[in-house]
Amino acid sequence: PPLTPEDTARLRDEAVAWAAQHGLLICTEASETGAGASMPAAFTHAPIALLPTPFPRDVFDLALRVSPLFAALSDTVSRDHEFLRDTLAGVILTDDFTARIWRIYEACGAQAG
Repeated sequence: PPLTPEDTARLRDEAVAWAAQHGLLICTEASETGAGASMPAAFTHAPIALLPTPFPRDVFDLALRVSPLFAALSDTVSRDHEFLRDTLAGVILTDDFTARIWRIYEACGAQAG
């Protein structure tokens, strides 16, 4: 049966509460700390779907077939330090998040090969 507007609102509120309780959050703004660093100041839930969404079976089957190939590609790329460095060089200069992740990656030894 179709959901009433009240049912939809209740379901939405429960989903948002669950997301907050389980850390499914994203930062929406930051504030400066006394030390000049930036700290998360406001959060909202990450995008979620309230109800299952129909998905074509042939597309699902295709995803199952290609997922091992995509996993192998991701693994290979993640082990190629030079490729990652060269590919991300411009982004690292302009995107603070990517730059921080890159510094963590390098600090951990870049997990050679």
